[in-house]
Amino acid sequence: MDNQPNESQPINSESVSEYKTWEWWERPKEAVGIRKNLTLPREKPSPSRSARHEPGVTLDIPDERQGLLSYNSEKEEDLVSLNGGEEIGSLAPAVHHQQKLNQYFATAISGNDITSSVLYVSGYAAYVCGVWAPISLILVSVLLALFRPIYTEVVTALPMNGGTYNALLNTTSKKVASIAGALSLLSYIATAVVSATSAMQYLQALWADLDIRLAVVILLALFAVLNLLGLTESAVVATVLFVAHCTTLMILIGASTYRFCSDDFSGFSLWKENWHTHYGPRDNWAKAIYLGYGASMLGITGFETSANFVEEQAPGVFPKTLRNMWVAVAFFNPVLSFLSFGLLKLSVATDPSQSGALLTHMGRAAGGEWLAYLVSIDAVLVLSGAVLTAYVGVTGLSRRLALDRILAQFLLQENKLRKTNHWIIIGFFLLCTSLFFIVDAKTDTLSGVYTSAFLCVMAMFAWKHDVEVQAK
Repeated sequence: MDNQPNESQPINSESVSEYKTWEWWERPKEAVGIRKNLTLPREKPSPSRSARHEPGVTLDIPDERQGLLSYNSEKEEDLVSLNGGEEIGSLAPAVHHQQKLNQYFATAISGNDITSSVLYVSGYAAYVCGVWAPISLILVSVLLALFRPIYTEVVTALPMNGGTYNALLNTTSKKVASIAGALSLLSYIATAVVSATSAMQYLQALWADLDIRLAVVILLALFAVLNLLGLTESAVVATVLFVAHCTTLMILIGASTYRFCSDDFSGFSLWKENWHTHYGPRDNWAKAIYLGYGASMLGITGFETSANFVEEQAPGVFPKTLRNMWVAVAFFNPVLSFLSFGLLKLSVATDPSQSGALLTHMGRAAGGEWLAYLVSIDAVLVLSGAVLTAYVGVTGLSRRLALDRILAQFLLQENKLRKTNHWIIIGFFLLCTSLFFIVDAKTDTLSGVYTSAFLCVMAMFAWKHDVEVQAK
């Protein structure tokens, strides 16, 4: 028997392109050594140098750079890792434990998506139901408050990335989960198109000659290219944008409140004038609130974002992100909608061509051009970030659906340069662009698409609960 360990030749496998076998000596105290070997997937630059051992056993393990390594311990160890080697427990690659996201980073990533809807939902709700818009927005926040504990319970019970699709896949049938996945894809499309359109409407407030149709297509194409290059979201960048966005909204609320209360509450006088101004959709208050409720659903786009990266969050963070997002929606949406009717005439607040950039007009009325520019710049940045979030979200969901053989397998193909799923990204761009032209740039139509998708997903949770009750 040789007195030195040796290295065998690599072997080929269908699942792993190259294996490497390591042999070592186990030398119990005052005993004869026994040769043993271990075959592991070979990864560059060197294979794992770990093994399970008993107390008092010395392992002699060869190393490509340092020769023979020895390890001896008097206590039992499950897994020993030498010189940064990988753990042995399976043939899977080692799991590198990265730092989990805390409440603030996780809220920033998901909060950018849902708070960006503040920039356009006030205008869309005003266009649909006039001065009843604040009531409709409050009702939507009440609905979200009722749905939040249900969503929290489901996701925390199965804390896996994938959002609604993954939760229903593990609790219902694949057919039901696939429907939820399709509805989630629709919501991503609606979010991307509405966010891109609204961003360009805010940019048009700064650049009057901007062609919105062309600008929306260019913006969607730009983020498609960036995603093809492998751009993803950054927690630090998302936090900076989130803090800047919330600060801008608070400045706008402060300036609008001051303007509303100045000159003997001139804002309240204008609000009363708007209340008594004839506006067709508000003549029947019940119908106005009902229609406004549907349009106001756009104000909660992005609520499901946090569930898509729950595995990257620290324990206990996910419920806090849902709470924080709900607080932001329940505060910003109704307050800004109410103040808008005290600063702008009803004809301006309900103008469909200006509804996407309503907060810019509020800023101009409350603080002048500087505040209008501040709001517009903030809106372009945050809404563009929402488009990026939609691309990232739809890529992850489409990959999962393809892996589960719900979508076509060719979507899993990766380009050789950047290792990104080019067919998913290009397909999403084409869907968003075609839908934008199909609805003739009227994003209020897409509010119905998102409303239907979100309500159907909530109905699936209720249906699942009813099935479980009947089964018991």
